[in-house]
Amino acid sequence: MDHWRLAYLGIRQVPHELSEFELSTFLTFSKRERTQIDSRRTDLYRLAIALHVGFLRMTGRPLDSYRQIPTILWRHLGQQLDVQPPDVGTLRSIYDGNFRTLSDHQGFAKTIVNFRSIAEHQRRYVSSYIARPNWVTRLPLLSARVLRNTLARSL
Repeated sequence: MDHWRLAYLGIRQVPHELSEFELSTFLTFSKRERTQIDSRRTDLYRLAIALHVGFLRMTGRPLDSYRQIPTILWRHLGQQLDVQPPDVGTLRSIYDGNFRTLSDHQGFAKTIVNFRSIAEHQRRYVSSYIARPNWVTRLPLLSARVLRNTLARSL
């Protein structure tokens, strides 16, 4: 993992301002990803899946925040998927209390980005590594994938 990605690990909500770099790096999809996203029935759910995929790719954790999603992000996702984005929206407005659909979308996003849960031996390794003094200075020695997955599960 590139060192610049560490700044995004574990954040809990979509940043209020997203740069063109962030949009193209985390929220632009391959043909394979587009095919999987397009398998959902409605435009709104395709936008939701794309949002979950991008957020998971950016932060290493599923999106469960009910805060406002920036309009620029909705527009970018709409352009990516060739659908009309909402002018303003939150995840609450998309799911309207249907936590089963939210959970399904989070799981589907994990499948799309090939996100796997951390194994117990990896969790023990990371926990012992972090417990050491000055662990941040030795961060490059730790597998970024192990760290990302551990942080995502513990947050």
